[in-house]
Amino acid sequence: MNKIKNIVIINDFDYIQGGASKVAIDTANMLADFDCNLKVYFFSAVHNENTPLSDKIIKISLNQNEAIKEKNKIKGIINGLYNYKAKNELKKLLNTLNKDETIIHIHGWTKALSSSVFNIAYKMNFNVILTLHDYFTICPNGGFFNYKKNIICGKKPMFLECVFCNCDSRNYLFKIYRVIRQYIQSSIINKKLKH
Repeated sequence: MNKIKNIVIINDFDYIQGGASKVAIDTANMLADFDCNLKVYFFSAVHNENTPLSDKIIKISLNQNEAIKEKNKIKGIINGLYNYKAKNELKKLLNTLNKDETIIHIHGWTKALSSSVFNIAYKMNFNVILTLHDYFTICPNGGFFNYKKNIICGKKPMFLECVFCNCDSRNYLFKIYRVIRQYIQSSIINKKLKH
């Protein structure tokens, strides 16, 4: 196995917006300080000028909005389901890196980047590590929780009883959006697992 020379950390935000972002940023900063021969890249969709990322890190931001906060709602829905710009820009970056010397570490993708980042990383045969900060890899609302009834959900994710359950913290239409997003994500990941 080749020596790892590049770490690409992927997260929706390049600033501390929540716990996942804090862990992603702290990890990037620690890795950049740990080994001066290691190139650390931070790939994000949503940028803030006050990002706490070290100057040692190569930052790539799409300067997009969080999907739900996009003024153009159609664009927000499309980006949330499958962010083509994220896929294309990540592909450009990965084309400059040797896949045998690179690890991709994904933290957050459901609020802006979408599962398109998994899709291109898998297609290009890069090694991907995923840190799970919630349940969005399995549960459409990410919590295994019925926010309407304020109870833990025991339904099987993505089965009919789940799809028809109005459990989302916002409304049932948003739940349907999340079910579609989950279906797209699962088909990308399941395709990879079959290979």
